[in-house]
Amino acid sequence: MQVNDAYFRNRNERAEYAASVATQHINSLNALEKPLMVLWDVQKYETGTMAHWVSKIKREVFLLNQMHDEENVEFEVSILDWRAIDNANFLKNMSELHRYTHGKVANAYTAYDGTEGSLLISLVNDAFYELVLSNKKVPETKDEYEQRRRHISNAITYLKEMNRPMLFYFNLMQYSERVMNEWSELLVSELKMLASLQRSDKERFKSLR
Repeated sequence: MQVNDAYFRNRNERAEYAASVATQHINSLNALEKPLMVLWDVQKYETGTMAHWVSKIKREVFLLNQMHDEENVEFEVSILDWRAIDNANFLKNMSELHRYTHGKVANAYTAYDGTEGSLLISLVNDAFYELVLSNKKVPETKDEYEQRRRHISNAITYLKEMNRPMLFYFNLMQYSERVMNEWSELLVSELKMLASLQRSDKERFKSLR
């Protein structure tokens, strides 16, 4: 809207401004990947619906890329691969932990939304997204393996940081023993699986250059 309405002294100035705006907005559209994946997992969106959303974003990125003569800004938004999630235990369990945490926080007292609740949501979202990124591509080079390792390590850090706010939540909400055990088991199991994954990855990708 600003590109259409703003005043420019000449065509070059308008073109330069349009190009900078286009790049800025493509980056903003690419940044939708994480919140969309969070929404899609929590709500268990069907593949076709996710693909429809992504096609709309991809079309907009294509149009924005036409606003400058430089190399196109890469489109980065992708959908959740439910088959890949179901076939990888660490992703399947993480998806369950992700939805379980959202469900508990959504149904908790609103007075806790700005404290432990928001922290739990932020941490579990970050951990889920990091693991999705780690599984996007099987590493074919040492650099790609290192990138995967960093994503998994980041997820482990976020999950470990969930422990304290979860304990606070247990006390604040006075959950039953069943709920506390279910939630804790999902978290503990995920940490164990990721530690094992790191070890197996090290052996699996050790020969990459």
